[in-house]
Amino acid sequence: MRLTIQTEFGIHALVYLARRKGVLLTAREVAAGIGLPCNHTVKILQRLRQAGYLSTARGRIGGTWLARPAQEISVGEVVRALERPFAVVDCMREDGRCAAGADCKDAIARALAAYLAVLDGISIAEIAHTDP
Repeated sequence: MRLTIQTEFGIHALVYLARRKGVLLTAREVAAGIGLPCNHTVKILQRLRQAGYLSTARGRIGGTWLARPAQEISVGEVVRALERPFAVVDCMREDGRCAAGADCKDAIARALAAYLAVLDGISIAEIAHTDP
């Protein structure tokens, strides 16, 4: 399973913020910390905020921080939130049809569920190596 770059860097951003434990960081600081251009980071941070993982404050003393404790955010839920629509192969999408006429959707769906179940058991705090 390959995640999009946006999901990968979304996880990196959450880990980076988790390691700062409540410190307000600007998008520019997060971008520098995860090695991504600021304009791309802003888009990712907006998606994470919309999904409820980040809180933000505007203004001179504004910034971004985790909206929930890092140990309460599972990697699986972040992947589900950022990978929209989430389909491993095109034929799993509602409008998709298998060119080969194969019936492997059920097997692929089970594999995807197992993959996400593993990620559900991993918190952002765990991969950030932060104490609760």
